Amino acid sequence: AVLPATSFADTIHVPGDFEVIQDAVDAAVDGDTVHIAAGTYQFEGAERGADGGTASIVAKLITLSGETNTDGSPAVTFEGVQGPSGAVPRGLVVAGTIGSIHVENIRVTNCYGGLLLYKCGLGVTISNCIFEGNFVGGAMQDAQATLTNCVFRDNEAIIGGIQIDAYSNGYTDITFIDCVIENNRGIFSSYSGIGGMLVSDSTVTMQGCTVRNNFASSPNGDAIGGLLIKISANVSLTDTTLCGNIGDDTPGPQIVGDYTDNGGNTIEDECPVDCVEDINGDGTVSVSDLLQLIGAWGPCGGCDEDIDDSGEVNVSDFLTVIAAWGDCE
Repeated sequence: AVLPATSFADTIHVPGDFEVIQDAVDAAVDGDTVHIAAGTYQFEGAERGADGGTASIVAKLITLSGETNTDGSPAVTFEGVQGPSGAVPRGLVVAGTIGSIHVENIRVTNCYGGLLLYKCGLGVTISNCIFEGNFVGGAMQDAQATLTNCVFRDNEAIIGGIQIDAYSNGYTDITFIDCVIENNRGIFSSYSGIGGMLVSDSTVTMQGCTVRNNFASSPNGDAIGGLLIKISANVSLTDTTLCGNIGDDTPGPQIVGDYTDNGGNTIEDECPVDCVEDINGDGTVSVSDLLQLIGAWGPCGGCDEDIDDSGEVNVSDFLTVIAAWGDCE
């Protein structure tokens, strides 16, 4: 008898096996993992809006995984740079497939769309990724995906943070878990901007998320700082905070449109003050926080223990924790 061939998943390393990330993605087959070493990878733009991007995954069921820093944050950055035409490339693109696709531990900046999901679903997961400083943070159309522990920050466009919709008879269903959408700007001289998120013709579930400090402007005075839900959308919120969003230089609106309130949500014009000294998040600044800080002593860019964002954990952070001793207010 002839036995069927057995296929084993491979791990492809960048830059070990391939210098170029897209070459590694193209070489991968279903089930493979493309692992990217820490560093900043630059990608030159071609024609604005042209196909392709920093790492396009098309009809391929693989894992794209970046290395992490000691604090768990992404140590891999995809950075778009202007090409000869002045355009920057697209960001991370997942399109044209149904099945298990996993993307994790990647930061995308200075791209034409940080995260682009199109005609994909049933198993797409994006986790621990940061999309900041892009022309629109994310655009999702005819897609089904789950995003966990992702951040969309400091992006700018007519819709600064995220645009979610469905085209024609398409279907879009996006779940956000523990994600943050902050400090995005919805600005355009001729249109009404949306700072945080637009949901249209789609189903969106938000659990433990934060939409804060986004800004939008409008020539007509009807800008939406936070979240706009159109009539055709189905949105549910659980343990989610919308606060500090500003439209046309006035607080709010934080949210416009109907949604299902599953409880635990906070919708306020002013955001609660973060207790950054409570490093372990138990509601109290105590010995456990101090020990965690001491354990991270030294260079530690972006970690929670670096309270003053100086790039290292030092005496300044130690004294700040001592000064905040006790229950967080």
